[in-house]
Amino acid sequence: MNDIQLLPLTLQMAPTLAAIANDKDIWLQVRDRLPHPYHLQDAESFISMVIRQEQPLIRGIFSEQELCGIISITPLHDIHRVSAEIGYFLGKSWWGKGIATTAVSQITQMAFATFPIERIFAGVFSRNRSSMRVLEKNGFIQEGIACRSVIKENILLDEHIYALYRQI
Repeated sequence: MNDIQLLPLTLQMAPTLAAIANDKDIWLQVRDRLPHPYHLQDAESFISMVIRQEQPLIRGIFSEQELCGIISITPLHDIHRVSAEIGYFLGKSWWGKGIATTAVSQITQMAFATFPIERIFAGVFSRNRSSMRVLEKNGFIQEGIACRSVIKENILLDEHIYALYRQI
């Protein structure tokens, strides 16, 4: 997948984002702060917030010039200021095509070039093996498993913690 681009979001992208994010299969793999159902107003509010802020690093994932998902890097603060969290999702019709793997590679390079961080990490629900594989393909290592640490739809899940370290 060479034609993957990470681009800043614009309000014109809101209808496409709303259509992508209004999928329960996506919602089941992300934090509850992503509402479900996901409406046009949710997409407009999210994009407006992203446009107003400098951090975190949030981009639309584009495949062949079509918005297909969102990816972000959120630097942490205080004693955790050497770490940043990565998060991402793709619309279901783009799953299994290597797009997420390429997008993760691109944004981790951007993050290490942009922020004074040593580590990028992700927490992945135990049932999301595809996301774990995306991270592993990008050199992330599993640091551990936080057992029964997250809840989604009243189901307790383990969270697998993956990290990638700055190359010295």
